[in-house]
Amino acid sequence: MPWCTLKRHVFPEIGKVLIDKITKPRLQAFFDYLATDGYAKSTVKIVKGPVSLVLDHAVEGELIPYNPCKELKTGGIAARQSNDPLNEAQAEQLLEQAKLHEDGEYYPIFLYALCTGKRIGEIRATKWEDIDFDKRFVEVKRNIVREKTYPPKNNKSRCVGLSPMVIEELKKLRTEQKRAALKGGYPVPEFVFTEKDGRIMRQHFIRDSLEKCLKAAGVHRITFHDLRHSYAHIRLSRKHSVADVSRSMGHTDIKITVKIYGHLIHYDFQDEVDSLDTPHLNAPYTQPERGQI
Repeated sequence: MPWCTLKRHVFPEIGKVLIDKITKPRLQAFFDYLATDGYAKSTVKIVKGPVSLVLDHAVEGELIPYNPCKELKTGGIAARQSNDPLNEAQAEQLLEQAKLHEDGEYYPIFLYALCTGKRIGEIRATKWEDIDFDKRFVEVKRNIVREKTYPPKNNKSRCVGLSPMVIEELKKLRTEQKRAALKGGYPVPEFVFTEKDGRIMRQHFIRDSLEKCLKAAGVHRITFHDLRHSYAHIRLSRKHSVADVSRSMGHTDIKITVKIYGHLIHYDFQDEVDSLDTPHLNAPYTQPERGQI
């Protein structure tokens, strides 16, 4: 179990960091990342165990002077969340530049990320069979981490609604894929977001293109994961259902969503309260006749 935990959760994020460079702030940022990405508190604590064990061995071997994992708080969510996600205007600027960059190759994936809030591994793992074009939703069934396929985070699939604009863009992308496959002499890809040769889009190309598009748009630098935060910010700023945003993002508990984005949630329900003043509520109570109940 400890090895599986390290392989799945730890290695993809800090696996290449030299052990004497693993500091307390770096570990705190890592555990906060897990918390804000939808993991339950119990899962974060399970991940912490093997990490601390490895660092204990490093102390015994005199590779590091102390274990930075000791006394590290993982019970709550700290401030790892995006401090400056994109607002609607900035998201629009990014998408406009994406249409111009590399002949618009990365526009569909940026649009999809901003309109679904899915993680980059979940996006890259999306297959055409996962999409219901008629009912306009996509089922999140898998997650790609370091080119290996795993179940979705928390091991639960979920459905995410797709807007008409996203559906139309996906239809265009599907047509382009078929045309490119016919021209290139290779099978039509089963994955949605692929490069010109049909392979799944490589993560570093996606990130590089995002950085270039942001710079061209004059928008502050963010990570691809911050597009997920931008999705939540935009939806909650529009007073969308907190429960639906939480479900779409794959959070295990709506409390996680509230903790991260609570400052965006509008609690002005006066109209709903006022609607209680109806004739039915104000009317005097009358005893129903026998046989009417």
